[in-house]
Amino acid sequence: MLSPTTRAFVSSSLVLGITFGAILAVILTEHIGRRLIVIISGFKSFIFAALLSAMFQASAIIGMRLLQGVGIGCICTISCIYVMELASDKYKETFVFLFQVSICSGHVIGYLMNIIFNYVSSRWRYEFAIAGIPILTLGIGGIFCQEKLIVGAVLAFFDQFTGINVVIFYIPMILEMAKLTQRLKLLSVTLGIGVWNALLTLPPLILLFAIIIFHCYYIQHNTSTHIEKTGRKSVLIVGSAIQTVGSSIIAIGYLIPSLVDRNLQYVLAIPGLIIFIAGFEFGIGGVFYVLIAEMFPSKVAGVVTSMNMLILWICTVIVVTI
Repeated sequence: MLSPTTRAFVSSSLVLGITFGAILAVILTEHIGRRLIVIISGFKSFIFAALLSAMFQASAIIGMRLLQGVGIGCICTISCIYVMELASDKYKETFVFLFQVSICSGHVIGYLMNIIFNYVSSRWRYEFAIAGIPILTLGIGGIFCQEKLIVGAVLAFFDQFTGINVVIFYIPMILEMAKLTQRLKLLSVTLGIGVWNALLTLPPLILLFAIIIFHCYYIQHNTSTHIEKTGRKSVLIVGSAIQTVGSSIIAIGYLIPSLVDRNLQYVLAIPGLIIFIAGFEFGIGGVFYVLIAEMFPSKVAGVVTSMNMLILWICTVIVVTI
């Protein structure tokens, strides 16, 4: 059983590796090409995922996670650029939102694996090994990809400093601290929250389709298109307010004596987590990649996006480690 400190290092080591990978992607993207980075990073991350499942010492696990994270960081940065560059202007925003949907779907699959392997001895080894399969698939897919492919730094900063990845990484620990100790029930609630997270990516997508239709209609009638930008600003504000409400509900659960005395803090922790994640997906989580895709001209979009993704992952390391 890992101590809380060691567990934090195991979690943050992957994110730290991703940060280094984002830096590497910024350096290499204009030299060896995005396609080759995806291929190499995919196969490299798969190898380290396999090695990770065979490790016994915590220090070795942290080291393997760090090295695996470098490849994942390259892939995360380059994939975002690919999505923006390969999609036409008409469908770019839709594909960027689908990119966010795929991330949330990955969270659901991860939580589902926790339940599937709950009663398997050394279950973490199987989960680490299986995690290498989608990475390998992406590396193979890179072989068939084409070579072509806000105040962004501030958006990247707030995207992570809302604390979303602390919630995503540590949902089981948060629920344990809220006195939900029965493991299968805990994992089931974690899966439910993950599914909720994935489902919440759909309303912004529907809203985006409505904005695009509304936007095109007004272009045809020579009317101002500022409604689109104004709408996104409002979405950011409302989403942040919802997140504040969610985190406040979680905190209140630890301040009510009747809940604390009966170890029922999870009664408020669960709805608080649900509301917090809803605020993130409705707000900055839903529009971050869209704004990144729109804010800069295409000739500098690759480098600038890489830099913004780097800032995002640096902020993730800080938040997850603290």
